[in-house]
Amino acid sequence: MALVKICVHMGKIRMPLTGPQAVNVFNNLIRGTRLQELLFKFQRARHPESMSLGSCGLTWWKGFKQRHADKNVTKRGERFASCRADWTKKSNPVQMYDVIYDVMVKARIASKWPVSVYTDREGNEVEEGERFGLKQDIRINHDHYLIFGNKSECRTNQKKDGHVGGTTHVVKRGMVPQTVCSVNDHAFTILPFTSVSGGVVCCVVISRATTMTVFQ
Repeated sequence: MALVKICVHMGKIRMPLTGPQAVNVFNNLIRGTRLQELLFKFQRARHPESMSLGSCGLTWWKGFKQRHADKNVTKRGERFASCRADWTKKSNPVQMYDVIYDVMVKARIASKWPVSVYTDREGNEVEEGERFGLKQDIRINHDHYLIFGNKSECRTNQKKDGHVGGTTHVVKRGMVPQTVCSVNDHAFTILPFTSVSGGVVCCVVISRATTMTVFQ
């Protein structure tokens, strides 16, 4: 059904519909169609005194949700930063990767294909039916020179750490399991660097302190 697809896609683009909005969309979809005529006749035969013949309301919406519960669900939403929504527009990642690819080609880590091709997981040129992902414009020639870095912010205070994988502990009935933890709050940053070939290049640890003792 068209309304089901609309609800799904509106959710994907982070503009989910409320119940009344979905009802209005459906009424607009059927306005002036054969379906609205049939709905009008159906409602007039059962509720001739109704002031909204030919349109659906929240009672219909309740039944709609039950009929399509396997595809749509209603739940409380969460806020999504507008700056993140703007950044994740397709044009921005495309522009970013174009700049990155130009630098990779200039550094001779990669080279451009004469024509765009499909590749498999291993980077081998294949037909469209065997492809993995979209068409490729460049190929990596020296994957061991291409390095990726990732940043993780960490703190030594473990007081608010959660349970690891839902781990439980055995204690006497009525007791609360308590494990020893550090409450000294020191921040540090970990930067692991790996190559595209899978090799580990190095791991950088950045910490801040007024004094530091080095143990050998």
